[in-house]
Amino acid sequence: MRTATLFFARLLIVCLLVSTTLLDVLAQPFTEGQTTVTFVDASRSNRSIGVDLRYPAQADGTTLATGTFPVVVFGHGFTIGTDSYDHLVSALVPEGYFVAMPTTESGFSPDHANFGLDLAFVAAEIQAENANSGSFFFGAVAPETAIMGHSMGGGSAFLAANGNTDITTLVTYAAAETTPSAISAAAGVSVPSLVVAGAEDCVTPNGDHQYPMYTNTGSACNVYYEIEEASHCHFSDGDASSCYAAEGFSCLFGWGPFLSQADQTTMVHNAVLPWLDFYLKNECASWGDFQTYMTTGTGFSYESPDISCGVTPPVATATAANTNICGGESTLLTATGGASYAWDNATTLDDATSATPTASPLTNTTYTVTVTDANGCTDTENVSINVLLPPTASISPTSSTICPGESVTLTAAGGTDFIWSDFSTANTLTVSPAGTTDYFVTVSDANGCEDEEMVSITVLPDCNVVVQLSAVLEGAFDGASGLMRTDLLTNNLLPEDQPYDVAPWNYAGTENVPAADLPTNTVDWVLVEVQDLGGNILESRAALLLDNGQVVDVDGITNGVNFFNLSYNSTYNFVLRHRNHLDIASATPVAPTALTVIDFTDIANVLDNGTPQVVDVDGAGLHALRTGDITADGRILVDDLNTYLAESSAIISYIASDCNMDVNVTVADFNIYQPNAGVLGVSLVTY
Repeated sequence: MRTATLFFARLLIVCLLVSTTLLDVLAQPFTEGQTTVTFVDASRSNRSIGVDLRYPAQADGTTLATGTFPVVVFGHGFTIGTDSYDHLVSALVPEGYFVAMPTTESGFSPDHANFGLDLAFVAAEIQAENANSGSFFFGAVAPETAIMGHSMGGGSAFLAANGNTDITTLVTYAAAETTPSAISAAAGVSVPSLVVAGAEDCVTPNGDHQYPMYTNTGSACNVYYEIEEASHCHFSDGDASSCYAAEGFSCLFGWGPFLSQADQTTMVHNAVLPWLDFYLKNECASWGDFQTYMTTGTGFSYESPDISCGVTPPVATATAANTNICGGESTLLTATGGASYAWDNATTLDDATSATPTASPLTNTTYTVTVTDANGCTDTENVSINVLLPPTASISPTSSTICPGESVTLTAAGGTDFIWSDFSTANTLTVSPAGTTDYFVTVSDANGCEDEEMVSITVLPDCNVVVQLSAVLEGAFDGASGLMRTDLLTNNLLPEDQPYDVAPWNYAGTENVPAADLPTNTVDWVLVEVQDLGGNILESRAALLLDNGQVVDVDGITNGVNFFNLSYNSTYNFVLRHRNHLDIASATPVAPTALTVIDFTDIANVLDNGTPQVVDVDGAGLHALRTGDITADGRILVDDLNTYLAESSAIISYIASDCNMDVNVTVADFNIYQPNAGVLGVSLVTY
């Protein structure tokens, strides 16, 4: 690199005679097509920008090839025509590049600022044309774009790249200082930049032109590549007569010897082609080629803050939380080393693009992950999962039917270790269920693999306990008839399925009565709950309340409610629940018999906490559940009033705010609720 004093005429004749063509050693899958396009920049008084466009064509040399192609926008040198850069075109277009060369500012008084704007505008316009269905470029433009240029075009390329984050990279050949200053503009260049210079450039000497541009460039990836014996004009095809004339007058003594045009072009392409293939095509191997050339090549010197530009090939890793799993199990895979991931055997993964997919192989499987970094570089790694055959669990007998109080011994087989649903670990389990119950055993083998088996023990219904309950709802009681209203049934509002499968009850029973089979004197559904003396719910049953106070089973046969899980040898607390009345509990624990009778209309049979839980509705000792517990939490408080207020004016509804159960929510419901406000249920009924 050196600064020259301008002299006259040493190499004019030699420079004018040099005209060679680089042998194209690259594969050429595309034919080169050529056309001209014109873009109009409305922001600059509709400035017309002609472009010599070279493009990948089909075999006919005219039709645009199928695919998407990155764009190279190239700025010509001072008075040098675009046809003088066919060495660049013939290297790039067959490999799938658009090469767009603006033909503006080709005279003897070029406007560098406008030329820089032309280069930037063409780059942006071609990208925009990709979405224009009527454009030559429609659907064919890849998102990557390079701005390049030679001499004046190189300096203008710096102007075009200044602050331009829509381009991918900047490459210049023997860039000339411009007006405004390309050296100053270089500070605003943030994209990867390759500054190519000739050591024997006497037209735009490196020390005054390219090197200051390189040192002032703002990009973190910035490479200065100076070719020994390279001249200024040989960056063209060797037929740029005006360039060689200027070079001849500029190079007098102290310059040379000079590379041939063909050798200089080869040196240029050795660096520029892999650079473009990496940044515009995301070809990771090309970056390795560029790095190798820069660090081992001869005939040039280079300078860079970091020649790797922060690009290092990814190193993939792939591991599994467990490489040995049992059949039917899953394991977490973990890959590292990239920005994105792609696994094979996707059908046994929950997410084939995750860094941490869950694998559920059915047989021994090897998974291969391809990791891709932000630069498009990839690496692969494997991880193998061995799938162990699980044991086969069994229980004998395979089923059993017993009555309450009876026992059966279950025997598990198929493994070395056993865990039953009650957490016992022997291979046998003696059970005496109060009702039909499923029992599970988990069998493990020496590898720790497991299998599960279930057996159902059925408790016959004819061994059950029938409880005959009587109760009256204050809201539905009609003093004139001595019966309860059946407005809900009459208005077809009673649900066929028991309504206590929601909070706060969360009862999962499947009781159902088709509307046509509901007794004609049905008032509503109730929930009968049996608790042990510790307050634990042992069994619940949804049943129907009739207008005379009878509570009957949904089977349509039993005069009472069937319970299948009660023991005659124990005592229980019985709780009667309703949707909007205060729930009540039996006054004392009850020891069931084959037929147990509990009359809740008798206050003596109702547990209280100092406040009567029931109310006398006929003045003669007939006691009913208090209405107004709209939230069904076992307390009649302000939250019930708030719910009533929110649902007031509801008509023909099966809702809890209908305290008097006349299917309308009116002031009458408030009037019957109000006397009960503040009454708290006993602890057995509260939620």
